[in-house]
Amino acid sequence: MNICVIETGLARDSLKQTFGTYPEMIERLLSPYMDDSSFSTTSLVQGDKLPATKDFDGYIIMGSRHSVYDDLPWIGPLRQFIRNLTSERIPLVGICFGHQIMAEALGGKVAAAKEGWLLGVQEYLIPKTGGRIKSVAYHHDQIVENPPNIDVLMNNESCMNAACIYQNFPAFSVQPHPEFEKHFTSGLLKISRDGPVPETIIDHALDTIDTPIHQQRFARTISELLLNNADLTTLSKYLSEES
Repeated sequence: MNICVIETGLARDSLKQTFGTYPEMIERLLSPYMDDSSFSTTSLVQGDKLPATKDFDGYIIMGSRHSVYDDLPWIGPLRQFIRNLTSERIPLVGICFGHQIMAEALGGKVAAAKEGWLLGVQEYLIPKTGGRIKSVAYHHDQIVENPPNIDVLMNNESCMNAACIYQNFPAFSVQPHPEFEKHFTSGLLKISRDGPVPETIIDHALDTIDTPIHQQRFARTISELLLNNADLTTLSKYLSEES
């Protein structure tokens, strides 16, 4: 399977030297579960043009420091590209910004959340199974109105739409960052002291860093969507399984 990873944000240079780019992180996570698959990167944030929809078998839209409502020249074309992918039933995965822009392009609404910044390791409920899963969050915006024809796979009190599967086409999206591991997250949070996030929130997030997260569950879930167009029940099972 040929996968195109759409880069919508850049990893900090000081972290990229050790951990790679965001597309490299997601490839590293998924490759053990996607034998014989290849990964290519289209970097919208660095001026690349979107491919033709049928150039690849599936797409992954990554995270970004930008918001879906920012006035950037590549955001409008990306919205239309998402609509084209869904009408052609080409598998699509979104992470953080990707999760948000998929919802916004397909009829939902994204805004700065009243809960404010959500950083560090978070626990989410999986409604279909009653299971729970942990991952790294780093966001201020959220989906505040769902698009039609979705099911929510994960939520918690601070993020009611933490993962979604679309009912009419093969698409899955997740608000936290399954590609972020402990050491990268720690470095990112420390660098974030120079940004807009209140220091008390960063300190609290750093206190969560040693909490075990479930990267491999996400890897299996994303791979199952891309390879097999898995349904709500199957994806909920993969998110919930301990092994």
